[in-house]
Amino acid sequence: MGRPPLGGGTTGTILAEAEVIWKGGPDLVVPFFMPPLIKSQGGKAVFITDVTANTGNLASPASTTRYYLSDSKTVDPNIATVVGERLVDPLQPGQSSGANTLKFTIPVGLQAGTYYMAACADADQGVAELNEDNNCSFNQLQTSTSMVVPLETVLDVTPPVVTAPADISIEAAAILTPVSLGVAVAIDAKDGPLTATADKTGPFALGTHVVTWSATDAAGNTGTATQIVTVVDTTPPKVIAQLIPVDVEEDEGTFRVVFSATDIVDPNPVISATLNGTAVSNGQIVELNRDEDMEVTFEHGKLKIKGMTFELSVTATDASGNAATASATFSFRSERDDDKTSHGEESHES
Repeated sequence: MGRPPLGGGTTGTILAEAEVIWKGGPDLVVPFFMPPLIKSQGGKAVFITDVTANTGNLASPASTTRYYLSDSKTVDPNIATVVGERLVDPLQPGQSSGANTLKFTIPVGLQAGTYYMAACADADQGVAELNEDNNCSFNQLQTSTSMVVPLETVLDVTPPVVTAPADISIEAAAILTPVSLGVAVAIDAKDGPLTATADKTGPFALGTHVVTWSATDAAGNTGTATQIVTVVDTTPPKVIAQLIPVDVEEDEGTFRVVFSATDIVDPNPVISATLNGTAVSNGQIVELNRDEDMEVTFEHGKLKIKGMTFELSVTATDASGNAATASATFSFRSERDDDKTSHGEESHES
């Protein structure tokens, strides 16, 4: 037979009467019960504290204290929703068993509303007691009659909608390029317009960057959107080429090869240089001789080139593959054209 509803009297038909005199026995009660005030939903954790005591005059065997959830102030253990239970060890008269912050889970699918919680000792009715009607927490003067558990009718689990600014592709202005990202728009169904912030704002190095914009509503839901920022480099290096005279006579002379290259992004572009097709290095001293028979020789570690005209060609390539060239030319004064003097030209860039 189930336990009659708690919080009200017992009704029914008496089939027989008998007088039972108890000489003694245990009496299990819950003198202290602290169910939490919850604003939650099914499937979430709940923490409960209780004390189960034996107020009788004989020891009680092991028993079970069970926790119930009901939408009625009169918590009927026969129909109430069970939240959890714990095993109570045997208790001597006057002895109690306490449990601190036991973790249980609110049943999944519980309808939203206001609920009342109770803890009942000897929930399985396995202990013969002096009083079988005082096992539950709300029957004791030491505790509250009930505990209200409001469940939020509508939980806000929807994140804001974030719209990021348009993607950006921009020419590099330096190793790190400042970029104006624009402004993202964030709208929450409950909170309305929100402020969205970017996880990075620049300046940006060469390449592709993913900027994440996010906004969080009052319920802690976060919405995100992404913006792509691409920094490109299509600008070639600037190149300088020079043949600087050191000691020049009528048909021959020594020159210093000078060249350099700078790039807005790449601090060290790759440079190559040739003089009349022969590789030369920056700062190298070369000897040039006017001769119709073109010839390239090395004497005593010095490059000697014979020819009628001489061209230094320099090419620089940056890390993005952009290339640029510059040249410098020199020719000795022609015997047939005395009004032309020896000259050198430099930095013809293309």
